[in-house]
Amino acid sequence: MNEVLKSTITAYTLFGLAGYSFLLVFLYCMQNAYQAKNKLNRHEKMYVGYFVILLIGLTLFGLTSMFYQ
Repeated sequence: MNEVLKSTITAYTLFGLAGYSFLLVFLYCMQNAYQAKNKLNRHEKMYVGYFVILLIGLTLFGLTSMFYQ
């Protein structure tokens, strides 16, 4: 495979993982909203925070691997 195709496949893979992280955080927050749970404990904050950081990191890394080959 040439270098451009490898870079594009890597970028799409990273965006797919970022989309999974977004979906996970969205569904978790919707579940809490449905149950009228306003406060998160420490472990839940770490769980959501981890996936938000992962979402931002994977999106930025995917963008850089797509545009800067």
